[in-house]
Amino acid sequence: IVECTGNLHYEGIAIALLLLAISYAGKSLVASSAFFSSATLVKLNPALLMPLLLKYWKLQRGLYFLLITMAITFGGLFLGFGEDLLKLKNSILLYYQSFEFNAGVYYLIREIARWYTGYNAIAYIGPSLFLLSALSILLITLRSETSSMRGVMTGAFISYSIYFFFSTTIHPWYILFPLV
Repeated sequence: IVECTGNLHYEGIAIALLLLAISYAGKSLVASSAFFSSATLVKLNPALLMPLLLKYWKLQRGLYFLLITMAITFGGLFLGFGEDLLKLKNSILLYYQSFEFNAGVYYLIREIARWYTGYNAIAYIGPSLFLLSALSILLITLRSETSSMRGVMTGAFISYSIYFFFSTTIHPWYILFPLV
């Protein structure tokens, strides 16, 4: 509560929008897509759940959900950032190639790499860990039972856990997503 209100981290808003998307999942695909894309525009990490939601809705409805979500998200990006989309891309790359905080697995790999190379190889390790995380999340999605929203939420918890396990930066308030 303190992190989301007193320290003004936007996880609280993104989580509220994500919960609205989940609550509308069985009622209105358009409303669920709108809330999901809004959550993704506030914080990018709800996008981790896209593969699970696509599997939940099966092929035709899943593609419909994906198209609506992408249209709203990209529309919001263009309205919000306009010509600064390149700056957004550079910020994301900076995050994965330069930032490190509270990241156990990364710290271990970094020290092993430093022993071999003599320098901090975050520029290579960060994106590699992100790719490993993404592939693991896709594998979890393929193996998850997603016929119910309960199964989707179990897959979401595991996906977020994998993402944070391999992340180079983990601030305490990031953990709010899997906790909820």
